[in-house]
This record gives sequence, structure tokens and C-alpha cells, in this order.
Amino acid sequence: MIIECKAFIDIIDKYIILFERSFGRTIKKDYFIWRFLEHPSSDLLIAFELEKGRIVASYSATPCNLEFQNKVIKTGLSISTMTDPDYRGKGLFPKLGSELYTMMVSQGYEMIWGFPNNNIHYGRIKNLQWNDIYEIPTMSLKVSDVRIFNIRKIQTDNEFVMSYKSNTSTENLVRVKKDSKYLQWRYLSHPINKYKNFVVADAKIVSSYCITKLFNDSLDIVDMQFQTIDEGEYLLRKVLSWANSQNLNYIHCWAPRHHFVHSLCEKIGFYNSTPITYFCYRWLMDPGKKIADFSNYSNWYIQMGDSDVY
Repeated sequence: MIIECKAFIDIIDKYIILFERSFGRTIKKDYFIWRFLEHPSSDLLIAFELEKGRIVASYSATPCNLEFQNKVIKTGLSISTMTDPDYRGKGLFPKLGSELYTMMVSQGYEMIWGFPNNNIHYGRIKNLQWNDIYEIPTMSLKVSDVRIFNIRKIQTDNEFVMSYKSNTSTENLVRVKKDSKYLQWRYLSHPINKYKNFVVADAKIVSSYCITKLFNDSLDIVDMQFQTIDEGEYLLRKVLSWANSQNLNYIHCWAPRHHFVHSLCEKIGFYNSTPITYFCYRWLMDPGKKIADFSNYSNWYIQMGDSDVY
């Protein structure tokens, strides 16, 4: 079953119950309102199964425009896949996936992609014809192992009110389209997580930024967009200095191996670690309409914040 945004409000409590039964933990209603109803796009990408007045399974995605060489690709980021424990093994996962994909194609979506965990990766490949792109390693840095450069002035834009320039260092790679409106929704408005955004800016125009999130005694760099290597190193050392001032033990990030950000992280002391995250996709349109080889990780620039986990 596919529903409109207005109807989702009427069933959101049942959706939360399904989440709690599926994952064994609670979640705020505000999260789903933010994720589905406050998104910059007005599209609601949810398919669900009703049984005796209950939502017993659901497959959903978030609208997400990608950019590649000045072209915009309309796609969906696959997120919460849920099945009530009493209804597992009944084929609801591929059924709802097919329903959702059909609806997405009718609305002009060209691709669905995401980061399936170990529990659902096999099913997406076998039953829904997804394709593997890469297994993304987490790069880690132990703060105490690195020489700290004290950088007194730390410029931030936690409200995302500055102007954000297009990142020319990734313009030939497939990446999420991120303007100020998207960044405000994704990071400023998040109802659960709080983010700190370090920037290099001149006259309120941001050329490079590094968005971070505290997690226990560590710091996740969830998004780093660097115009140049020099600006990237400056920002990373600012983040390292700040992490040291907060007595944090580790910093974690994703640094694509084919972009200068990877060698820069290695220079500072980051190393490949865990977790390792599956990165996969399914093209929904005529294969002849592909404008890039999406199966090749070297054609992408992906960050932690492009996932719904961080």
C-alpha cells in the first residue's frame, strides 16, 4: 500500500509500534516527522502492509538528488526496512520493495541506493536485484597518537546560514546535491543528533566545511567537503585540535580512496578500521539512460552523513 503525506500523520503511531517491534528499541515521533514530512521534497516514499489494523511491514526511502557533471539525478536513499517478527518469512520484503520501486518510477525516480546492513544485504541482492558498489571502511584516528597543533580561531556555521559554494574537487564524481536548504534540513533540524560545522569561509561564503557529531568518547566527521588540499588539512587539524580540547579519544570518517581526502587523512594518521559498510544500488529506469557507471565506487564521493545512520 502507498499513501500520501497527509495520511501518514494518521498512521504514524502504528509506524512507530512497527519500528519498536522490529528493532526492539523506541524512537521519537519527531524523527519520522522530520525524516518524511519535513524533507525539502514533498514526496513520501513509503510502502507498507496492513493486517488486522496493524502495520506489519514497511519499506521506505528518502528523496535524494544526486549530482554528476552538472546533471541532477532524481533518486531515493533506501532507509528503514521493517517487518513485524510475527510476519517474517512471508515474502513481504520483496513485495513491498517492488511496490515502492514501481511508484518511484512513475514519479521519475531513476535509482534507489543505500547502505544495507548484514541482515538485509543478501535479500536486496538476491530478491530485489540490487548491485554492490563497495564495502566502505571506516577510517579512524586515535587523538593521543597525533601531534596537536593549537589553532585558536575556529570558524563555525552550525546554523548553516552562510552561502555554500559548489565543491569543484568532486564535480566529476557522483555525489549528493547539498545546498543550504538541504544542509539545514539534514543537520540543523535533526531531532535527535546535534552537529558542529567547521568551515573555511570568506565574506560568509563557505569554500570548505567539516561537519561533526559526538558519539560517546569519539567524534564522527559525517561530512567533509574540501575545495583544496590545503583547506582540507587546515580544517582536519582544527577538528583534531577541538577533539583534543574535549578530551575525546577517537575521530572517525569515510574518506574515498580515489579523492585527495583519503591521502590527506592518511598523512594526518587515519587508518582503515571498522565498521565496514555495504554500499549498493539498483537502477530503476532503462539501463541505456545511465549517465555514469554507478557500480564503480571510484565514480562516487560518499560521506557518513549521506547515510541515515549518522
